[in-house]
Amino acid sequence: MPSAFRRGPNSRRTICFRSDAAFFALAWLLAGLLLSAVPAHAADEPWRVAVAETGWPPFEYLDHRGEWSGLTSDYLRLIAQRQGRELETVVVPDWDAVLEAVETGDADVAGSFARVEGRAEALNYTESYVDNPVVLVTRRDTEDLRRLEDLAGRSLAVECGHALDQLIPDAHPQIDLQRFADAETALRAVATGEVEAWAGSLLVMAWVAERHGLANLQVRGPLPFATGSLRFVTGPEDAALRDTLDRELEAMDDRTHAELRRPWMADAVTAWGTGRLVELTDEERAWLGEHGAIRYAATPDWPPFDDLGPEGQHRGISADFLRHVAERTGLVFEHVPVESWSEAVRLFRDGEVDLLTSVQQTPERDEFMDFTRPYLEIPLALVTTVDGPSVGSLSDLAGRRVAVLADSGMLADLRREQPDAEIVERPSTDAVLRAVADGDAEVALDNLLVVAGPVRARYAGLLEVASTVEGADERLRLAVQPGEERLREILDRGLDSVTPAEAAAIQQRWTTITIEEDIDWGRALRLAALVAGVALVILAIVLYFNRRLRRAYADLEAAQAQLVESEKMAALGSLVAGVAHEINTPLGVAMTTDSQLKSDLDTLQRRYTAGEMTRSDLERLLERAREGHDIVAWNLERAAGLVRDFKQVAVDRQRDERREFELRGFVDEVLHGLSPRLSRAGIEVANAIPEGVILDSWPGSLSQILTNLLINVEEHACPEGCRVWLRGRVQDNDWVEIECADEGQGMDAATRARVFEPFFTSRRSQGGSGLGLHIVWNQVTGRLGGSVRVESEPGQGARFILRLPRRGGPATN
Repeated sequence: MPSAFRRGPNSRRTICFRSDAAFFALAWLLAGLLLSAVPAHAADEPWRVAVAETGWPPFEYLDHRGEWSGLTSDYLRLIAQRQGRELETVVVPDWDAVLEAVETGDADVAGSFARVEGRAEALNYTESYVDNPVVLVTRRDTEDLRRLEDLAGRSLAVECGHALDQLIPDAHPQIDLQRFADAETALRAVATGEVEAWAGSLLVMAWVAERHGLANLQVRGPLPFATGSLRFVTGPEDAALRDTLDRELEAMDDRTHAELRRPWMADAVTAWGTGRLVELTDEERAWLGEHGAIRYAATPDWPPFDDLGPEGQHRGISADFLRHVAERTGLVFEHVPVESWSEAVRLFRDGEVDLLTSVQQTPERDEFMDFTRPYLEIPLALVTTVDGPSVGSLSDLAGRRVAVLADSGMLADLRREQPDAEIVERPSTDAVLRAVADGDAEVALDNLLVVAGPVRARYAGLLEVASTVEGADERLRLAVQPGEERLREILDRGLDSVTPAEAAAIQQRWTTITIEEDIDWGRALRLAALVAGVALVILAIVLYFNRRLRRAYADLEAAQAQLVESEKMAALGSLVAGVAHEINTPLGVAMTTDSQLKSDLDTLQRRYTAGEMTRSDLERLLERAREGHDIVAWNLERAAGLVRDFKQVAVDRQRDERREFELRGFVDEVLHGLSPRLSRAGIEVANAIPEGVILDSWPGSLSQILTNLLINVEEHACPEGCRVWLRGRVQDNDWVEIECADEGQGMDAATRARVFEPFFTSRRSQGGSGLGLHIVWNQVTGRLGGSVRVESEPGQGARFILRLPRRGGPATN
């Protein structure tokens, strides 16, 4: 962890004595040895812990109550509890002062330190209690910075006192190093473009970015420094305390470590998809520096594995696996576009590309390709017309015309397993299916995930998946040039770093696209019906006003109330859809992981029955089962948390009863429900409301107000995305001021003057009702008994400022 380097131990005085005083010297030596076995502090005294005021979350920091908190704190508190000790924090200004306090005896112990050569060598270090990889982080749009070598002459942020503060200048003096007081300030500088990159702890970065809305940051890969193992340190003369800590750490089982780490680490790792970073050897890093970018080719039309986006970029399951490998290993991949799979194979044979994606290993390909381990195993499927032949295995294809993708691994397998089949080669999956639809072939053979979508979307009622081929799963690998063993080994370790949960999430992301398209059509029809209904209502109102002018105001007021209620329900519907989408992901991951565990158990049972089970098989199953259990448990916890948050917000909106609630936590619940919609729109919301502000008010009304303000930002202020800040402060102890500020396009004076009027909207032609901000004004001034104002200028964003009583308001409206 952060700390200044110390160039050596404290100087010590050499004591000499005369031979005629040998007896007394020997007695003195024995007494010293006896005393050294006793801790410098009495058994009933608390352990004094040196804590830096600057903090380093999630490992350790001072919370809003000034209490020491974090992962390191939880570890030491558990150890102290087992030893029957109390902890006493000694707060010092920074991390240099932490080491000095331990070294001089002003504190007994400190945590979160990496053991690095030259740093406070006189101190005693425990064994590591957590691994903390260091990574390079840039903005998402900075694609050319992936290694420290890319930063020559460019700016890099580090934290003052971090070990990297000295390691990086020694190894890369050409980098313009910018030092910041803490990780939050440094990462904000990267997010805003003040500096180009940041080097530091992966978990610290994930923690800060998640809690401060820094969504435009990207982990580029691990750094080649051995500073990841965090330890406790004790004073130069207190090896006994160090040994006590080591014994307690060694006695902790895996379950205890997992329980201590989960609150501080699981959230960040899940959110950022960081998994396990790959540590490279010096020789491997040198090879990467010499080799440069890895040129690769992929099939241009084989979704969901490989496909081309609107701008020709590679996308799909294999592209996501490559992205994970790049982030964990530091490899840089360069996509070489091709027109077909056959062209990709030709470029590979000619040495114009280094790598191919989504390749099935065959004896024929072994002659000119080396392969990584498989990263996906997908069944092969047989596709026929709805009234076509009954086929269930490769043996049923004898004498039949079978359409297969040219130059594919399936083609080689089919020729080897069923030489009597009449093979119809086609250049793409769509051409393979079209051959069956047009009668040029009786059966199509292809990957199940590849054909499932087109069969349902484009050939519904004409083609069907007749069956999958038992025992003929397609194992997809990466293919490298023969002799490139170092590249293959790095790729294998990169693929191993992808956790089962991440692999399941990747597969789920690309195999649900067609379902989402179907849902979108239904949503479009409902939206059209809603628009038509609103148009009819407006027409009826106009006709009614023409006939009954005297009742115009009363009818308008009634229509307004009805539309306001509809607007509320529409917002709640959006919240329901967002939460349902969010819950689908952890449940999908849990179900996929459970399916994988069942598959592993079936495999082990077969080997046990056949007498082929080895000790390594059992150990591997236990390891995967433990990991799978943690994944399932964590994702179910996440889904349950979403349900709790949504239930609270939904109940508040439906019942809208007055109650006490903590403002920041309540706002977090509202933001959680809106996050899917806001994320898709590119809206980043930072909740900067201080903790501990208690309101006795109507949470349902406040939820509606915040929802409408944020939707107004999405639809009007920032149609292409921007940042929003929610701030709050207590005024005179009886009032609270809440500010919603965006960096959008702002408003002119005419718009600003009418923004709270009912039915005033700048998006009438796009279906805007003009009631969103009127509801805000109505609820704030009526239900909550407060006031609201807006400050805005064209091109300078807008600030909506709410002033609410902390102890309720008039229960009107």
